[in-house]
Amino acid sequence: MPFTIFSGEDNSLTGNGLDRADQVGNPARPSGVSAVDEYFNTVAFIPNAIGTYGNIGRNSLSGPGLFDIDVSASKSIPVVKSTNVVLRADIFNVFNHPNFHNPDGRFTDGTFGMITSANDPRILQFSAKYVF
Repeated sequence: MPFTIFSGEDNSLTGNGLDRADQVGNPARPSGVSAVDEYFNTVAFIPNAIGTYGNIGRNSLSGPGLFDIDVSASKSIPVVKSTNVVLRADIFNVFNHPNFHNPDGRFTDGTFGMITSANDPRILQFSAKYVF
């Protein structure tokens, strides 16, 4: 998912507080740095200059990818005449792959550039239904 780097300050003096930051370097993550602790090069950005909106484009950076496979299986078991029991199993995120949310893109936050949340891990769900 794409995301934008915001300065976190109203330097454009418009009152909306959604000014974008100025990019002053290469946003590629430095080698040897954890992607969770610093998803992009945080020193490549500074707050926008007074009276400007910032020079970085909207949604100019890409967040972590998404890999998710869900599986469902069901079995209908006849009981009496036209009645049956349906058993079902659902597995969400079968391979339990971590799917992280976008990093914090607000320059003034203490977690700027860090990934602080993720989607759900593997979830299993079982159900039974009596159909008559």
